[in-house]
Amino acid sequence: MRPLFHAALCIGFAASPSLLQAGSTDPEPVRWTTSATQTPARAGKTINVVLHADIQAGWHLYALNEPDGGPHATEIGVAQGDIPDLLSASENPPVERYDTVMARRLRFHLDHADFNLQLSIPADTPAGPHTVHLLARFQACSDKLCLPPRTRSITTVLPVQAV
Repeated sequence: MRPLFHAALCIGFAASPSLLQAGSTDPEPVRWTTSATQTPARAGKTINVVLHADIQAGWHLYALNEPDGGPHATEIGVAQGDIPDLLSASENPPVERYDTVMARRLRFHLDHADFNLQLSIPADTPAGPHTVHLLARFQACSDKLCLPPRTRSITTVLPVQAV
């Protein structure tokens, strides 16, 4: 999963100028935070981390899975070179509604979203604190416009115990 997400970040996404109205400011409608659900992590084991997205009123964040030809589905990854591997990502249930900007029925989050991440800590990871950069690539829309997809890095520290 990481190589595909990394490739997508390197290639980037050419946003249509029509998605962001001319003369509008580029708001930041989604704020990201994280919390570890098990600490400390043990080398050679897995740890669960929750990535929280707080979404401003009037905006929505697309789900992890969206149909082709629609908006950019949310993608979650770990920065290349960081110790854990992302094994899986799940989300709290999104709503499914007709999206007026995209003119189709889609799945998205309102107000907040929680992404439950299962990370694998390699067995040879040295004990001590390790900074991890979780990456969220997402698209946010209101009822009037969609922002181009963007990537945010959310930093957390995982204390690791030796085996």
